Amino acid sequence: MTYEQINIQLKPILNGLIERLKSTEEDLNNQMEYYKNTHIDWLKNNDYRPGSFSRILSAIVASKFTAVKTIEYLNQDNWQEDYRDNHMPAPWKEVDYFGHFKEIALLIRFHLIHSVYSQIETTNRIIIRVKGLRTNTKPATSVNELTNTYNQEFVKFIDFIRNTIHNNGFHYPNNPNNNSWTYNFNGKNFHFEVGQPIELEFTDTMDIVHQMINDLINTLRHPDVENIGITADIT
Repeated sequence: MTYEQINIQLKPILNGLIERLKSTEEDLNNQMEYYKNTHIDWLKNNDYRPGSFSRILSAIVASKFTAVKTIEYLNQDNWQEDYRDNHMPAPWKEVDYFGHFKEIALLIRFHLIHSVYSQIETTNRIIIRVKGLRTNTKPATSVNELTNTYNQEFVKFIDFIRNTIHNNGFHYPNNPNNNSWTYNFNGKNFHFEVGQPIELEFTDTMDIVHQMINDLINTLRHPDVENIGITADIT
C-alpha cells in the first residue's frame, strides 16, 4: 500500500467510522441518562445494569480515540516522512511500503467486535449467577431462556466472527459441522467457509455492534432482569 492509497482509501473509511462511533457514544450516553432518570440508586451503587453501558462506552471511546489520533497523524504535513523515518520497519523502507496502516484499521475493527462482545458476556454471566440459570451452555443462550431477547442465529454469527479474530481473519470452526454456513445480516450474506476469510467492512462492524447493544438493552429492560436487586458490577 502506497502513501497515495492511504490518503485515498483509508482516510475516508476512518472518517466515516469516527462519525458512527460518535453516534454510538451518544446512544450509550442516552442509556446512562435513562438510568439517571429511572434508577438513580443503581448508578450510585455501581449496579451492573448501567455499569454494562459504561463498560461498553469505554470500548467505543477507545476505538474512537485510536481512529481520531490516526486521522490527526495522517492530516499532518509530510506525515509520510515521519512514518518512514520513525515507524516504518527497516525491511520495508526499500520499497516505501505503508501497508502497516491497514493493521490499525484491523485493530479497531477487531477491538470493537471483541470488546463489546466481552462486555455483554460479562453482563450475561452476572444475570446467570444471580438468577441461577444453567451454566453448561453459552451465556447468551442461557439468558435467552429467561428473556428471549437474543436471536440465536445472530449469536452464532458473532461467535463465528470472534473465531476468525483468533485465526487471522479466517474461518476455522471448532465443530466440523460448521465448516460452511451463511448468515444474512441487514440484507447482506456473510458466508463462512472453512479456511477462507470473510468480508467484513467497517459499516458491517458498526451495524453488528449496534445490534449487539440493542439486544443488550432489550435484555436489561426485560421484567425478570429489571426486578433483580442492586448487584455490584464487575469492573
